[in-house]
Amino acid sequence: MKSSRKRLVAELDRLFSIYIRTRDKRVTGGACMMGCGVIECCFHIISRSKHAVRWDVSNAIGTCNGANIKYEHDALFVQEVLGRHAQALGRAVWDELKARSNQVARFSMDDLRAIKADLLRRIETVCLEEKGYGRKA
Repeated sequence: MKSSRKRLVAELDRLFSIYIRTRDKRVTGGACMMGCGVIECCFHIISRSKHAVRWDVSNAIGTCNGANIKYEHDALFVQEVLGRHAQALGRAVWDELKARSNQVARFSMDDLRAIKADLLRRIETVCLEEKGYGRKA
């Protein structure tokens, strides 16, 4: 049986994926952010094993499964993705994200609950905007 912490982390991963895929489908009309298919998954630019940036919305894009698999096996594709993402974010934001990814993250249960509340708010916002309610970002 999973501990309550592990269940919450699994739920955060699921909510994060829902938010990223919904956000990016809205931007691209459903096309993979790498331009090679349709959005099927949440793609972490910096590995999700780097807990400090695991649920950072600037560290993920919606991609097709093919791009996700290619990222694990094609060094040139990795460099292309990193370059595109650094350019899209801006060099200062990218450098800060990379620096934070190397920090040790020790999230308390309260921290994880706060991340969950933020993700739920983001999902609600993007879904309302998709339906034409509220202000578009």
